[in-house]
Amino acid sequence: MKMLRLLALLVVGILALPTSAFAQGAPMHIKIDPLPAADRPSIPLGTASTASEQWEGMWGQVMVRNTVAPALYPVRPRDGKGNGKSVIVVPGGGYRFVSIDSEGFRVADQLAAQGYTAFVLKYRVVPTPRDTASYLAELNSIFGNIGKDDLPDYEPAIDDMAAAVAYVHANAAQWGIDPAHIGAIGFSAGSR
Repeated sequence: MKMLRLLALLVVGILALPTSAFAQGAPMHIKIDPLPAADRPSIPLGTASTASEQWEGMWGQVMVRNTVAPALYPVRPRDGKGNGKSVIVVPGGGYRFVSIDSEGFRVADQLAAQGYTAFVLKYRVVPTPRDTASYLAELNSIFGNIGKDDLPDYEPAIDDMAAAVAYVHANAAQWGIDPAHIGAIGFSAGSR
């Protein structure tokens, strides 16, 4: 629910800006801060480099965009507290970014506290402009039509989900989980 409010604020904030602000390169009222990649262990699901990724903070949220190297971030329950079940957590972001913190790590941390072994999926997304003004203009164009058009699926992201399920199933014994108890929870584009 919190991410829906964040997305609504993002869309409203972008829509409130005059179109000329994007065209003229006027200063943006939305601040996006570059951030370092998460300091958590990850399992690569491919061989691509993470060099193109942009980890960013906006309104207290952490997002990743321009992802071409999918990965899983395991979040384990405390020793002796595991229930043998796992959940793959798939954050949203309209296939333009991955809302990795609020819809990823925070959810996984809560699941681990309840005994689940969680895996946050950082999946491939549609490439976006690297500069902030062009990126926000693109988001305005896409998210400005929410409710009017369906966002088409992005096949690489769907393939990454299949790879995540295959990895967790094949490595269940290593993680101390039952391969018959692998679930998933997704938000927005991550639920498709």
